[in-house]
Amino acid sequence: MLARRIGDQIKNGHDTSYPFSETRQMISQADVATGNLECAISNNGSPAPKKDYLFRAAPKSVQRLKSAGFTILNLANNHSMDYGGRALTDTVDLLQKANIIVVGAGPNRHDAAQIKIVNLKDGTKLGFLSYSFVVPEESFIADVHRAGVHWSEENEFKHEIARAKSLCDLLVVQFHWGEQYKSHSNAFQRHYGHLAVDYGADLVIGHHPHWI
Repeated sequence: MLARRIGDQIKNGHDTSYPFSETRQMISQADVATGNLECAISNNGSPAPKKDYLFRAAPKSVQRLKSAGFTILNLANNHSMDYGGRALTDTVDLLQKANIIVVGAGPNRHDAAQIKIVNLKDGTKLGFLSYSFVVPEESFIADVHRAGVHWSEENEFKHEIARAKSLCDLLVVQFHWGEQYKSHSNAFQRHYGHLAVDYGADLVIGHHPHWI
């Protein structure tokens, strides 16, 4: 999350690597580094009217993500659409121009639901598919003609994961889910996590609770 107080530090500070100054070496050494980007990156858009916490970072912060070594960033979360579809599509465009792959959101549902594949040095195809199950408003969800995040009903979920698995060797499924500040998963998380594995996921990554 590169907005609010972190955004102030980026704007005013002299450290061009912040907030990755102490982690950049570790991140950049990874064959593939993924993260959950929980803010829009744009100068455009209007704040979502029903939300208390709104995160939008300056476009120049993208370079810090790039220099930190991120390969692919998840946008399927409850803050990517804080400033609407225009700010979300700006975020996608800025990241793609920096050669950072985006998964889990896009200008329409087709794009948001796409598996993204990273080819490893040994030829292994590592696939990423992302879902947000924390959605503040229905308008946050990508539709046929509407930008937003990826969300699916359970029957769609099965076919999407099975199809994604058929396109790669190893499949990573990321979920934005759970309850903030809870140290244990709930029944919903366990249900969908097990389904993802049953349908073909090799690795499940979850985020949202701000707790390991």
